[in-house]
Amino acid sequence: MKKIKYQIRTLDPIIISSESGNQFMVPTKDYVPGINILGALAAKYIQQNNLGNYFNQQKPDDANFLDWFINGKVNFSNAYKTDKIDGNEYVTYPLPFSIQHLKNDESKIFDLLYEESSEQTKAFNGFGLLKDLKLYKTKINKSTDPHHERDYTTGAPKQNVFFNYESIDANQTFEGTIYGDDNCIEEFYKQFSDLLQLRIGRSKTSEYGKIQLSLSQPENQSEDNIVPNEDETISLTFFSNVILYDKNGSTSCSMQTLEEYLKEKISGISKIKKAFLRTEEIENYVSVWKLKKPSEVSFQAGSCLLLKVKASDIETMKKLQSDGIGERRNEGFGQITFGLQRMRITKAEFEKEVSKSPTLPVPELVKKKTFKIVEEYLKKISAVEALKIVSSNSKGLNKKISSSQISKLEGICRISDSDKTFKKKIDSLRKISKEQLISCRFDKSNLFDFLTKENILNNSDIRNEITKMGTLFTDVGIELTKIEEITPQLYRAYYLILFAAMRKAIKGGQK
Repeated sequence: MKKIKYQIRTLDPIIISSESGNQFMVPTKDYVPGINILGALAAKYIQQNNLGNYFNQQKPDDANFLDWFINGKVNFSNAYKTDKIDGNEYVTYPLPFSIQHLKNDESKIFDLLYEESSEQTKAFNGFGLLKDLKLYKTKINKSTDPHHERDYTTGAPKQNVFFNYESIDANQTFEGTIYGDDNCIEEFYKQFSDLLQLRIGRSKTSEYGKIQLSLSQPENQSEDNIVPNEDETISLTFFSNVILYDKNGSTSCSMQTLEEYLKEKISGISKIKKAFLRTEEIENYVSVWKLKKPSEVSFQAGSCLLLKVKASDIETMKKLQSDGIGERRNEGFGQITFGLQRMRITKAEFEKEVSKSPTLPVPELVKKKTFKIVEEYLKKISAVEALKIVSSNSKGLNKKISSSQISKLEGICRISDSDKTFKKKIDSLRKISKEQLISCRFDKSNLFDFLTKENILNNSDIRNEITKMGTLFTDVGIELTKIEEITPQLYRAYYLILFAAMRKAIKGGQK
């Protein structure tokens, strides 16, 4: 078996879309899946060999196309970002989920395949590599940019409809492997040995998706040395998602299916001692079909296990590591490695991954909608704080104040254009009305003092939320002074909910 290393240089931002719960955001994966390279090179081959109507043929007869892109004789691994460590270039990979740090201290690292921690830990996630028992984490540079949604019937942008694309920035390098039968790989290299410019991912016909692809000379697929631990255990780490079928031919992510598969492949496995597994649903779009492939569940890249094995299984493990496991290996699934994780890890310095803010100016319509959303959010926060304070002062309200008096207070609130005006009107009430409010104990004082002297914006929860929204205004490009326009609405929302809750408390106390 031979292999070719392929290297991708992003010339434009690229979007390898992934699932999102936000309808206004299209997030990107942090790597280039093998299936994207397979598809891009298949399209290039069709173009180079004038096979424009290839898929309309009843019996496609191009042997190379069938072997390389359909029948799985050539496998395309995922491409992960390269990073420099101590002056040398390395290919990173998904970090194992068992490698974790204390929740509030990233300098304290544990590999939970081998160690235990009595304190709460959190997985590093992301991409990096383990070298000389040290952890290195890489940074994927990404950006987020706003776009108009298009009306595909007219070709024009829809009015007032926006969404965001997250993309991998240009000028980053990713590397993967293409491997398969010797003859296939040799012929494949002859076809694609020249430096290629391709387009991959979402919106590749516009401003996204341009890459430069280069291939190395074919070489023999070497088998790395695999050395179990002294206690005959060894780690198994998934470098890409793994798809397994159960006995009924359905995709399965059960522990039983995984254990049965591994024991069938490696006869000497006596036990899976530990496992850190996550699952993910896979759904790919096939441009030729103009349809998505049926979704399948898979074990996520970064999943890892600790196996009890025998020394006689080493050759079998080498072959599995070389060939991969599970289904759809030609699309980049099923890449694994044995013995990556050892007993002790020390942390290396690394930069935290950041996502850049949009470089384009924020449209005025977005600013207006942001302002309105913030206003409604702060009004809800104010209302919640009003409910809290009535809840803590509800005892005895019905003995000191009536529903009709609360209705008068509500009326004053509705005709007041500011908190200052409201307080002034309360202070100018007749003496008997004032005395009734003073006799009603409320919030460590009385209701009259609370309504005339208390500033609700001094409430810590409300103040904290206003500070957060001020940061959002700065990010979006809204003047901070605009928050002052919201404050009259906050006072009104607060007092109207306060009085409604007081009336309800009074009625409840009279039952």
